[in-house]
Amino acid sequence: QFGYATMFIVAYPLAMAMSFVSNYVELRVDAWRLTQQCRRPEPRSCEDIGTWYYILEVIAYAAVVTNSALVAFTGTWALNYTYTSRIWIFLAMAAGLMYIKYLVA
Repeated sequence: QFGYATMFIVAYPLAMAMSFVSNYVELRVDAWRLTQQCRRPEPRSCEDIGTWYYILEVIAYAAVVTNSALVAFTGTWALNYTYTSRIWIFLAMAAGLMYIKYLVA
């Protein structure tokens, strides 16, 4: 769900709201199921989220590339530009956003 919500936010901005509502409902249903239907799970400790951190990072970088491509190649503001200009716009946008992502992280 994180991948769909981040990679296609440009194409469908309500994806984040729908994802939030879906996660909220799932959280409530799982909480009810854990408290009413099942035994309490045995707690286990861990240091961090492990490999999922790297998977989420890859998805975040893929989202930057996907959203940059959607804006550069399907945006109505770039109709008068040639295909070569759109490629340069895409490369500049993707590089700039990845640099900002690097600075923030």
